[in-house]
Amino acid sequence: AASEVQKRQVHQQYMASYIIAGRSDSTELAECEALAELIEGQTRTVKIRTIMKYSEDWKDFAEKICNAYGFKTNSCPFIFTTDGHLIGGTSDFLAHIRNKYGIQLSLTRDQIAKRMEFNADMIAEQHERLIHGPTFVTRVKAFIQKAKNKGLTKDLPGIFRQVKIESTDFY
Repeated sequence: AASEVQKRQVHQQYMASYIIAGRSDSTELAECEALAELIEGQTRTVKIRTIMKYSEDWKDFAEKICNAYGFKTNSCPFIFTTDGHLIGGTSDFLAHIRNKYGIQLSLTRDQIAKRMEFNADMIAEQHERLIHGPTFVTRVKAFIQKAKNKGLTKDLPGIFRQVKIESTDFY
């Protein structure tokens, strides 16, 4: 009987779980993401995962998800539950959350655009790292850290001195 109670407690912990999938350069994805953060902050029973894809990778990813779940949608983003129920696009998700939880999002177009720009930049950087590997700065920092770990910086004190100028690290 104790295991049955535990099962109910786990189920009640997250009564609803949603997945938002879309292109990182989509203002509608940014709007859904903001709503997700708002609802998770206001309720303890909702868990939302956002999947952002680089614009060039979106079509193949969306097709794979739609085929796996049997969805018939071409909206971007699209939102679905973890048990495979398609909520729909942005307006469907906004209405669903408003009707089910009484929560509405109030962001300006500028706030949504800034969030979208941040998302697009972040995913573009990840995409570049996937294609080209780590940036030069990342490789230099890793090399310096390895040298520090091996105790080699004692022999070359001037080379490994770090200076910060206007939030940029120089070595």
